[in-house]
Amino acid sequence: MFFFSLTFMSSWETQALYVLVFLSSLSGTNAVARNLTAVLTNGGPEALAWGIVIVIFGALAQCASLAEMASMQPIAGAQYHWTHYLAPANQRRFITWMQGWVTWFAWVSLLAGVANTTATTIQGLVITNYTDYIPERWHLTLIIFAILIVEGLMNMYTFQLIPWIELLAGILHVVLFIIFLALFVALAPRHTPEYVFLTTQAQSGWNNPFVSWNIGLLTPTWGFVGQ
Repeated sequence: MFFFSLTFMSSWETQALYVLVFLSSLSGTNAVARNLTAVLTNGGPEALAWGIVIVIFGALAQCASLAEMASMQPIAGAQYHWTHYLAPANQRRFITWMQGWVTWFAWVSLLAGVANTTATTIQGLVITNYTDYIPERWHLTLIIFAILIVEGLMNMYTFQLIPWIELLAGILHVVLFIIFLALFVALAPRHTPEYVFLTTQAQSGWNNPFVSWNIGLLTPTWGFVGQ
């Protein structure tokens, strides 16, 4: 369960992906940097740096809320149990039904998002290593379909391997964190502190800087919603 939780909440891997695609963009492969588009065009480096701090406090607030409900009613199911327990008696069935479907749609959406991120990584690696490759959007779609098909077949026919894959992923989660951190500190290009923490930019078309800055929070938020 410990390694499963590490795999599920793979926050540093997602943020490292954003850094990697950004470094790739500095070398000329700008198409690889699309994962950073949301924050660099909505708020800029400041939104990424301070947005992570804001998201951390939000994630801690969520954890505290879930911990309080878990201490009141420890269960192995999803949030719909707590919804049924806390909802008004005359509306309990409908609200619980809605909450269950919202959770189901959230899982489907998250799976699509993870497949998209993985497919973007694969296509980015191809762009970086094969200069004559011309990326197309339908290439990305086909890669996403392939990933989803492989995941589905694994869950249907090789489910006994899933715990071992989670164990391996948990070990790599810890080991690669140390490796990536050392590489970034030693080799990554550096900007001034003023650029990282004080530079704001809005290039997505939004005239309201507040709205633009909040849209940029999508990037740091993605790293904390879990994979």
